[in-house]
Amino acid sequence: MKHLLLFFFIALFPKGLFAQLVTVQDSSTKTVLPGVSVYNKSHSTFTQTDPNGTFDLGLFDDKALIIFRLMGYELLSISKQNIQSDTLYLNPKVEGLNEIVVSASKFRQDIRRLPVRVRRIDADDISIMQPQTTADLLSRTGSVYVQKSQLGGGSPMIRGFATNRVLITVDGIRMNNAIFRGGNIQNVISIDPYAIESSELIFGPGTVISGSDAIGGVMNFNTRRLPFAKPDSLIDKTDLAFRSSTATRERTYHIGHMQSSGNWTGYLSFSKMNLGDLTMGRYGPESYLREQYVRSSPGEDVVVFSDNPERQRGSAFSSTYFTAKAEHLISNNWEQKMGLFYSTTSDYDRYDRLLRPKGDGFRSAEWFYGPQRWLMTYWNPRYASDHSAHQFSVAYQYFEESRNDRDFNSEIRNTAIEEVGVLNLSYDSQYEISEQFIARAGGSLDLNKVNSEAYSLNLISDERAILNSRYPDGATWNAAGLYLSTEYKPSKPLVLNLGVRWNQVSSETDYRTNPFTKVFGIQKLKNSALTYGLGGVYCFDRSTSMRFNISTAFRAPNIDDLAKVFDSEPGSVVIPNPDLKPEYAQTIEFGIRKRFDRSFMLDAAVYYTTLDDALIRRNTALNGQSQLLFRDELSQLQSIQNAASAEVAGVEWSIYGHLSRRLSYRVLGTYTSGKEIDDSGVSSPLRHAPPFFSNSQLRYVNGSFQLIVESEYNAEVSAEALPVSELSKAYMYALDSNGNPFSPSWHAVHLRLRQQWKRWQCSIAIENIFDRRYRPFASGMSAPGRQLVVAFQTIR
Repeated sequence: MKHLLLFFFIALFPKGLFAQLVTVQDSSTKTVLPGVSVYNKSHSTFTQTDPNGTFDLGLFDDKALIIFRLMGYELLSISKQNIQSDTLYLNPKVEGLNEIVVSASKFRQDIRRLPVRVRRIDADDISIMQPQTTADLLSRTGSVYVQKSQLGGGSPMIRGFATNRVLITVDGIRMNNAIFRGGNIQNVISIDPYAIESSELIFGPGTVISGSDAIGGVMNFNTRRLPFAKPDSLIDKTDLAFRSSTATRERTYHIGHMQSSGNWTGYLSFSKMNLGDLTMGRYGPESYLREQYVRSSPGEDVVVFSDNPERQRGSAFSSTYFTAKAEHLISNNWEQKMGLFYSTTSDYDRYDRLLRPKGDGFRSAEWFYGPQRWLMTYWNPRYASDHSAHQFSVAYQYFEESRNDRDFNSEIRNTAIEEVGVLNLSYDSQYEISEQFIARAGGSLDLNKVNSEAYSLNLISDERAILNSRYPDGATWNAAGLYLSTEYKPSKPLVLNLGVRWNQVSSETDYRTNPFTKVFGIQKLKNSALTYGLGGVYCFDRSTSMRFNISTAFRAPNIDDLAKVFDSEPGSVVIPNPDLKPEYAQTIEFGIRKRFDRSFMLDAAVYYTTLDDALIRRNTALNGQSQLLFRDELSQLQSIQNAASAEVAGVEWSIYGHLSRRLSYRVLGTYTSGKEIDDSGVSSPLRHAPPFFSNSQLRYVNGSFQLIVESEYNAEVSAEALPVSELSKAYMYALDSNGNPFSPSWHAVHLRLRQQWKRWQCSIAIENIFDRRYRPFASGMSAPGRQLVVAFQTIR
């Protein structure tokens, strides 16, 4: 009878009897942590802690290495055999004090084994920053300088380089295309901040997987991670978000839905951002005020005085984003990922061009970009075994952008439309040959085709005339590469990294499609380059490590360099130069990571970069003529030429620490010094080398409540230190005591707080508390004045 009762008891209550329940708690507050991802190294077993913070340890094999991951906490890896208690603790993450895993090689790596400086920003950081665009996200990291020509913009600068000398990737797929220009660009705003799971900033050309353009660094954006539901269960989750800010009368909405069942998981999201004209601060240079503007009507434009000079009229714009992702776990070894991303903007003014003076008025009555559209879809199958991993990627991207301008009191509006289709193919593999030696190899192929057209439209008669397009229609630009890199650990404290990459870039351009450029005929260009990276990390002990890196990089001329026709500035026109060669960069870097104790941690780097055969804009002649009539104006001919070299040196540091259990701090600083030397030996300040800038934070955390006091500082750029290209843009700058343009120093203080509940969170910020009127270096727009930001969103 006893045996029969025991049988029924076991049959009715097997889980309660045999489940090995373990509770996961916060190490500081001892509160339970629901939603912790718990999985083994191969991801074949996965679960999550329940609302009480518990999970069943019995799901895992006795010899399994179990990994615990929760946003905002340090990653915990522990073998099942070492779990001797029914309670485990996760440490709250303080940036810089935890050991971050990054994808600098397209495979997960411990940051302690990388010879380059890397910063990682995760979704929890983004939720408290509440950036309007991804450009604002980069700016608020405190490590990337961002220039803005208009509110719908944001051109990142890293280590003195920008635009087509830095690389943007989304889920490892390069966003740079054949018409990424040397001037400031705004493609990064096409990425929805709500779709980003994490962002990794890789400083310098220290990785060989990137190919062309990665001279200053790489910005990789990892989109939403999709977890799999437990067996016989379902994930059915909806995300909602709303944000409002006063300086732009912002209204932003986001909705997303995730569903996972069995071995499939999928995610859909939609975001809409509406921004009005940006209002600048009250206290600062009066030359930044928008005292006059053009009230437009074709042929009857009028300059009027503004009733609110702090309002930057014409800066309003909107953006729409759509994201779809799916993952399929085919087997324990195979999985496939699929993604579809689409974004578009409204028309938006090129704000700095509307400030250009002419006589007593303005040069332009209209100067605006048409909708900036971006589409990307990809398929990414992956295979992993105990000692190797392989991944393929097939992606297609479509870019569309347009420029529209009309001179003051002119009936004619000029429009140029560009479209680029890109096919991206890549293969990457990793082999763990031994515990001391890892090899990685792969290749990539990027095929670009450019379509370009231009026309003028008479706004009175509605007559249309064909113009010379910005680029030759149908031009192609293709890049291929193969790489091999190794990671070798000859001894416990030393890790050595060596990589090499072969690159080949080819282009074909039919200049006959433009009457203005038909003299160049059909041009085919092919360039090859071999780049390498050599670095190492030496760990003196658990708290101190030093790294060094010597690497090279190159940038092949793209269609924008080779074949563009455009008016760079009043009275000048740039014409093609099909004889360009690639730029080559060499970088040496030393870095240190030192953790004195929990109260102080330093991560610093010093570097020096040289750039040979640098591409710059210079005066030129065509058929013996140095000037031509372009759009009814006699203009000086210019072209992009390999006519300079550049030198950049800099120091970067990050200091982190805890002052108490709940109070922590962060101080980031970046100093960059760069100069450009032309072929006659004359040097001038490097255009994209920003002034010294820093970002400091004091953070208070008490359970689900956070409060941050943030300080930003930007040093002055004197008139003597302004790049030559900026001297003709006095309308964008303040004036010193001698009447010369310069960029004043500025300081802004922000207050941010966030309160989280079980499913929702509220973020409130008062930005630019002292209402300073300031303008980041080389920007055509002033920053927001004092503003209130309020955001509600569900917790992921």
